[in-house]
Amino acid sequence: MDRSWRAAWAAWTIVIGLAIWGLADCPRRGDVGLLLRGDKVGAVERGSPAAAAGLAPGERIRLAADPSDESLRLELARLTPGQSLSVVHGQRSATLVARAPSRGLVAYRLAWALVALGFLLLGAAVGRRRRDRVALVFFLWCTASGLVLAPRPAWPIAAGAIAEEILSSAAALFLPALLVHFFALFPESRGRRRKLVAYGLYGGAAAWTLAQGVAATAAPGLQEALLPVGALLFAAGAAGALISFALSYRGASPRHRRRLQVLFWSAAVGLVPLVAMTLWSNLGSDPGALGRLSALLVLCVPAGFAYAIEVHQVFDFRWRPSRDRAVTADALPTTPPVFAAADSRSVVDAVAADLHSRLGLAHCGVFRTEERNGAVLATWLGDLPTPPAPAGLPADVSRALTRLSRPADLGEVGALVEGTASRAALGDLREGGTKLLLPLFSGSRLVATLALGPGLSLDLSLPRHRAALREYAAHASLAVEHADLGAARDDHSRVDRELEVARGIQEHLLPERDPVFPTLAAAGASIPSGRVGGDYYDYLPLGPRRFGVAVGDVCGKGVPAALLVAHVQAALRRHAGAETRPGEVLNALNQELARYHQAEKFVCLAYAVVDAPSRTVTWANGGLHPPLWIKPGDGVHALPGGDLILGVESETRYREHQVHLAPGESVVLLTDGILDARSGNEDFGDSLLPECLGRWAHLRAPRLRDRLLAEARGFHRTGIVDDMTVVVLQAM
Repeated sequence: MDRSWRAAWAAWTIVIGLAIWGLADCPRRGDVGLLLRGDKVGAVERGSPAAAAGLAPGERIRLAADPSDESLRLELARLTPGQSLSVVHGQRSATLVARAPSRGLVAYRLAWALVALGFLLLGAAVGRRRRDRVALVFFLWCTASGLVLAPRPAWPIAAGAIAEEILSSAAALFLPALLVHFFALFPESRGRRRKLVAYGLYGGAAAWTLAQGVAATAAPGLQEALLPVGALLFAAGAAGALISFALSYRGASPRHRRRLQVLFWSAAVGLVPLVAMTLWSNLGSDPGALGRLSALLVLCVPAGFAYAIEVHQVFDFRWRPSRDRAVTADALPTTPPVFAAADSRSVVDAVAADLHSRLGLAHCGVFRTEERNGAVLATWLGDLPTPPAPAGLPADVSRALTRLSRPADLGEVGALVEGTASRAALGDLREGGTKLLLPLFSGSRLVATLALGPGLSLDLSLPRHRAALREYAAHASLAVEHADLGAARDDHSRVDRELEVARGIQEHLLPERDPVFPTLAAAGASIPSGRVGGDYYDYLPLGPRRFGVAVGDVCGKGVPAALLVAHVQAALRRHAGAETRPGEVLNALNQELARYHQAEKFVCLAYAVVDAPSRTVTWANGGLHPPLWIKPGDGVHALPGGDLILGVESETRYREHQVHLAPGESVVLLTDGILDARSGNEDFGDSLLPECLGRWAHLRAPRLRDRLLAEARGFHRTGIVDDMTVVVLQAM
């Protein structure tokens, strides 16, 4: 997907450059009132220089000095007012003297240029906020529309004009295929048939483009035959795209139809003139004044999309910043908001409302689990389904979800249940549009099941979306569990059991293995002082031989600290990317935490990007102890860095530092639980840490990590009182 987006952005850059070039040429270009169709005269404007020279539709025309029709197109595009051009039409010679374009013609050219720029800017705005298949197809459609509609620049060389003519004609044929493909995915991804139609149109457009290239270079006579074929292919594809959108609109849920009304009518009003104008251009007919006015109607398409995105959030985001801004489909929420609910029921309702709003789902139903009677429908958000949703889910459906312990589609659950009642309940949900069942647990106990309906531009069947919802459900279950623990705080034995579950969840969030490369190895570990802790470390894959390392220590202890750790971990993974620098990641995370204005949300965190081939470590530090650089034979050195802890001041900017490790050298990131280990009045960090690290400099990273933790734990006489976390990065 990343390669596809890079190629798409490269094409967009070229097209917008051509559009701006053509826009700048509009007022300076001359006009002879001639429209070409291959090597023939397509149309002649009355009273124009072409009419005065005696040119008539259907005549073959060429340059007097060059028989190539592409050279004729190039020279006509270069004409400025007052310049002349000698041509041969039929058996006669004529001289065309370009006149200054009329205000109406200049306005017509500028209108099409503005429509083209509108499509290009709309596609760029969507492409910046979403990175999924729906956005990619829409982005390519906007780019192709911009190429087709933009005025042609005056190329200094014939090869450029020929290439642009072929690409523009090909883009016109790819437009219907892209539209059919887009409306197969949006709204509410629609099966395989429309995608197969789109792939067939892609193939036809590709074959026509190849034939056009052959005609332009080796068989000029073929071009005339290709024009009507291309026009018919475009008309059929465009009609199919409009029908596809109408079917998608008709089949969408009532909630989604309300959000699509403006978009549907703006597309219908704008695309019909676009189809007509492209047909006229391919067939060589003169559109006349009515055709020039159609540019204003085509502008309805990008304007309608822009309105629907802002007002109805059809792509699940808005142009304007908003506290309630929906999360894009390519970046599904992996963690719910920090809920302050008094009981687990309130947390479940808040989770359902959050998913329904943030993902733009048609509906979200809440089935609460009862001890012996399965689950009972408690809340239904959004459109009421037809047939009505079942009043409850049988017990074996709940057992199947408990066995799966993750979001599952109705087919997966149906394969694990037996009995007519269970299959009937699942069948009613399927007919009502439910796409996914998301279970919420308190420990190992199923508390509720959310029935998620379709999203407007969201395909819940994609593996990355399932993975994001699975992580979201894990964090939401932790919030549900925390609410249950608060309600049952007087029952110590139950709290102990729940804390064990919470510890298991927290341990599951830690990395399963350490990254090891031929030139660099990492080794990390975290030991909580209680059942659950406020320290964490994480590895983030950033490429084949690059990874990120995070070491954090949140304020507080116990379950609240564990919840904040989960929130911070998910937020950091959301902000960190392959091209995002450590300082930028901490800046974004700090601004997010500072919005809470709560002291218990403060976090000490260091984030580093490690490049294994070059043995380079680049880091930013938000209040954690400075990293330690172990150089065999030269002792232990504290590296620079140590800005303000995260969550205090939103305007804080975090500096970056870098170190290049020689083979055998190590960098150690650790929390204050190791540094503050005490034996009487003596601190481990002040008295023994530098000496021990210098003595162990020859050890491999895992052995060095284990020895350091063992020495720090043994230094405590009464047991550890603070969480201890360490990550060792060692060059080899």
